[in-house]
Amino acid sequence: IQMANNIHDNIFRPKNLIVNPAKLGGVCLGATWTENFEMEFLTGSSIRQSIVPLHTGGDYGWRGISALFVRCRNYKVSGLKVIESHMWSISNEFCENGEFYDLEFQNTLYVNADGINFRNGCKNMYAKGLRGVCTDNAVATTVLDATIPNGGGIVSGYSYQALGWTFEDFSGAENIIVEDCQIQAQYGQGL
Repeated sequence: IQMANNIHDNIFRPKNLIVNPAKLGGVCLGATWTENFEMEFLTGSSIRQSIVPLHTGGDYGWRGISALFVRCRNYKVSGLKVIESHMWSISNEFCENGEFYDLEFQNTLYVNADGINFRNGCKNMYAKGLRGVCTDNAVATTVLDATIPNGGGIVSGYSYQALGWTFEDFSGAENIIVEDCQIQAQYGQGL
C-alpha cells in the first residue's frame, strides 16, 4: 500500500477515533473500543507513506504515524513491513492485549521514525520477531504526562498522542514484553 504524495495522515487507524473537526491534527474528542481483530499480511506486503511528504517528524503530531492503534483490545498484527515512515511506524495508545509478530522496518530517511511504540495506557502487549533499521528508537515505551505541552513539538496545534496526555485515569504502561528484536536504531535506542 503506497500513500499518495503530499498527504499527512495514517495509513491505518481504527474507525473508533473521534477526530476533532476544528483541529484535525490536535487532540481527538475521544475513542470507543475496537476489539477482537487480526491484521495478517502476506509475505512481501508493505506500507509506505507518501514519497513526497507534506510533513515529517514528530512536530506535526499523531497523523504522521503509519499505523496508529488507539483504544484497541485483543488484537494481533503480523507480517507487516513499514517503509520510510514519516514518524513512528506503529504506535499504540491506551491499548490492551495486543500482539505483534514478524514485523520489518525500513526507516532511513526521516527523523524520529521509530519502529513500534507502546504509549500511555498500554498493558499486556507482546512483540516478537522485529527486524530492520530505524532512524530513532527500535522499540519505545513512552509514558508521557501533562507536563509535556499539548502543542506537540515546535508546531502549535498538533498533538503527539491522539488522545492527548491526560485521557482517562490510567497513564502508565504495564506488562510490555519484546522478544527477538534485531533492529538497528541509527540515532535512538534499541529498546
